[in-house]
Amino acid sequence: MVTAGPNVAVGTHPQHGIVATNAAGDPRVTQLLVQAGFYRVKDTALFAMTGPLNDRQVRATAAVAS
Repeated sequence: MVTAGPNVAVGTHPQHGIVATNAAGDPRVTQLLVQAGFYRVKDTALFAMTGPLNDRQVRATAAVAS
């Protein structure tokens, strides 16, 4: 039996706030992150959450649950 690792890793970054990375490199995951309100941080593998601070954790949790 083969098990796959996580597709998304989410955490916090001192400069960018809530961030995620597409650990699997799957283009569908990238599309999901963008739809959830993340944007790619230039010259990194990170996606940072956009929008109001009070709503970011809820949206990040929803993105991971999808």
